Amino acid sequence: MPHDVIDSLDLATCNRLADYFEHSAAQLRERSAKLSAGERQTARTSDHLASIKDAGKIAFHYAQNGASEEEAVRVTAAMTGHPLETIQAALNRVKKNLKIIREQARNREILMLRNRNWDNKDIATRFGLSVSQVGRIIKKELEA
Repeated sequence: MPHDVIDSLDLATCNRLADYFEHSAAQLRERSAKLSAGERQTARTSDHLASIKDAGKIAFHYAQNGASEEEAVRVTAAMTGHPLETIQAALNRVKKNLKIIREQARNREILMLRNRNWDNKDIATRFGLSVSQVGRIIKKELEA
């Protein structure tokens, strides 16, 4: 509020405005505290989810290096403090994502070979697929 306006106010108006702004400031401080708590909770949740995601990768790494899947899950759960079921679910997610990535790479290679005039039979032999599977993959990839 400009100084010339403040200087023109009477005592009663000054008190009413001061009360109003003190009340508004208290409400703003309360809202700020709630938002701050919410942001902290969001950050904790985000960190927790990232920790679970990392735990799935850790378990996968153990399993890739000779540990049984059960042992990898148990060791990772002990190391991270997450429940066994959570680690198993995270590991399953990592395996599913890896499978999708590998299929996408295979499908790109199938299309590349098709573009090099390989026939479906030769492509099928190379990838251990049936000719009809190769045809479906090519059709699906071309439609995408």
